[in-house]
Amino acid sequence: MKSKQQSFLKICFTGLTALFCLVTVAHSANVTLAWDANDPEPEGYRVFAREEGQSYDYQYPLWEGDETTCTLAGLVEGTTYYFVVRAFEGTLESADSEEVSYTPAATGVNQSPSASAGDSQTVYEDDAVTLDGTASSDSDGSIASYLWEQTGGTSITISGTAQAQATFTAPVVDADGETLTFSLTVTDDDGNTSVATTTVNVLKSDSTDAGSEEASDTPAATAANQSPSASAGDSQTVYEGDAVTLDGTASSDSDGSIVSYLWEQTGGTSITVSNSSQAQATFTAPVVDADGETLTFSLTVTDDDGNTSVATTTVNVLKSDSTDVDGDNVPDVLDAFPEDPTEWADNDSDGVGDNEDSDDDNDGMSDQWESEYGLDPYTDDAGLDADGDGVSNLDEYEAQTDPVASPTNTEPDAPVIETVYTDAFVDLTPVLVSGAYFDPDSDDHYQSQWQISTEVDFPDSSAMVLDETTTTQLTAYQVGEMVLDYDTVYYWRVRFVDARSGESDWSEVSSFITVESSDDADTNGIPDDQEVSAIVDLNENGINDILEDDIKLVNTVEGQTVVGVKAVSSNIILFSVKSICSDTVSDQSVAMGFGLIGFKLYLDEVGAAATVTIYFSTAVEEDSQLYKYYSDTGWEIYERSVFAENRKSVTLTLVDGGIGDEDGVANGIIVDPSGISSVDTATTDSASVSTSDSSSSSGGGGGGGCFISTGSEGMGHLGLATTSSVALTAILLLMAAGSLSAAVCRINKKGRVDGTR
Repeated sequence: MKSKQQSFLKICFTGLTALFCLVTVAHSANVTLAWDANDPEPEGYRVFAREEGQSYDYQYPLWEGDETTCTLAGLVEGTTYYFVVRAFEGTLESADSEEVSYTPAATGVNQSPSASAGDSQTVYEDDAVTLDGTASSDSDGSIASYLWEQTGGTSITISGTAQAQATFTAPVVDADGETLTFSLTVTDDDGNTSVATTTVNVLKSDSTDAGSEEASDTPAATAANQSPSASAGDSQTVYEGDAVTLDGTASSDSDGSIVSYLWEQTGGTSITVSNSSQAQATFTAPVVDADGETLTFSLTVTDDDGNTSVATTTVNVLKSDSTDVDGDNVPDVLDAFPEDPTEWADNDSDGVGDNEDSDDDNDGMSDQWESEYGLDPYTDDAGLDADGDGVSNLDEYEAQTDPVASPTNTEPDAPVIETVYTDAFVDLTPVLVSGAYFDPDSDDHYQSQWQISTEVDFPDSSAMVLDETTTTQLTAYQVGEMVLDYDTVYYWRVRFVDARSGESDWSEVSSFITVESSDDADTNGIPDDQEVSAIVDLNENGINDILEDDIKLVNTVEGQTVVGVKAVSSNIILFSVKSICSDTVSDQSVAMGFGLIGFKLYLDEVGAAATVTIYFSTAVEEDSQLYKYYSDTGWEIYERSVFAENRKSVTLTLVDGGIGDEDGVANGIIVDPSGISSVDTATTDSASVSTSDSSSSSGGGGGGGCFISTGSEGMGHLGLATTSSVALTAILLLMAAGSLSAAVCRINKKGRVDGTR
């Protein structure tokens, strides 16, 4: 193709869009770029952008397509951007077009008006007095109303209290005179208010005899000192934990100087004001509840003649989703004990944290004893009979006998493994298959425990990748998304548990190797076909998300949207994020709006809690909930989550090896796939999730869901689901001793189990 180096770029602008952020206030704009078509017509065009002082990164275009115009969203106002376009054909790429620049105009959130009650006055009794508020102003709008009120001195009648200028007649006073005080409240066209004060000094009028030939020897009256004008600054909106500055530097004195300042809190949760005797004072915004709180302050200024003036201001404190006062890596909104770093959950709601509480389910049996015998310390199971011997768990506890093994019970046989080796690599969501279950005393098959390790001898939790005990996946276990890594040797084993909790011996250890190829060529933790290339600021902090290390964005494979995951806790690394088709889950009773979002976290402490926030490009419905799928119980609402007020994010807390962790083992890694669904659709079949018998697969945001290939010749007699030619397959077998049958499965990217035994 021909490299076209002359200018072929034109630019036009769209309107600005104001965004409100959880941390600060930022604004964004869109820009539409248009350019002349290249000749000859290329395969497509790539748009590159840089900010002032930066260089273009030609490995990462912000936009790519075959049109001659594009719109880039999320530009930060007040920041200068530079753009160039390159045409490309295969691996060939033209030189840059002529560079153009654009600086979105900065617009602020509404500012409170500035009230001015005019200078202090000195008058004589019976004088007509005018209170003048015409110097009041609103920098980003207009003054909608005025209200004059008398706040001190002999009561008088004010005319025109709702006007910029009000009038009254000075009252009769005694020989010492009197000071009257007034306040003016102005309200702007956005409903914000500001208050100013002023004083009127009323003097006794001198009496003179008009018929006397001698002039009065009373000295001529001189103007009294004018009171200062106090300004406490505009109202502010901040988040808890923010550093706040109260600014009185706009205070003034027309006939002297201000000699002292005094800041005082007049309302709201008590805080400590630093530098309260300075023009600028500071404090830290307090922790507030979900509704937020308004703090009020007054500033008293005194001039060099001892006169004073008072102004007021307000600070609105909002709740932050990420505030963690006690530093336990669980946000206060999810923390049952937000001021205790050693506690964050209270399973039985008895007011005692789970770490201190010796009986978290309040069932009369200690957590240590329940854990020792494999009972659930978080569920009241006192009345159950785990081993079926006719004695309840609580009675076994009180008698200090074994609650899970009847003396007459014989454990199931352990499968004898015959490993079938294959040259094919295994995909990342294989299905592990065991031989038939056999129990000498005919107890039912109650549970199976599946383990995967990176070490053949399963030494400890540090090498354990998965440890799941299930009541539904008894002889075939599907490994979930994001549990396994590419090009890795894994070892696995399984054991059975009968209806009386009798455990078999572990099976022999088998192994497999995962595929070498990766769908993440640039190793940034995001699948290449889900990369978000445009300028996006999902967390609305005024910084392009691609420039931040603790947030990763994906284009979802369903719903045509962008979702981001941000590491909130300081003790975690966000390793990878992936959009997952909802049809990877066989239970389609809950309709996922944009599929599942999976992520993998690395923690600096095994067994610790971790907090993340999931951001959405558009607000989800008011009744939407975060759902997680469990193999034993199906879809469940994830209770340890809190949606932001604007419904554009949800913050959730997970525990390594515990709640929310897909791999089921405390190993310093948390894997969590979950999704958003509306309550209205949660009880109906998913209309938005579809499957197809075609061999095509979805690589991006299609509106019709994800597609899985299900047809292949030569395997139909086995009743197996097969993959397209691009999916690698493998067979993992566990064959029971003496058994002539074995469970067979194909392993594909969907991890489906469609097999016969």
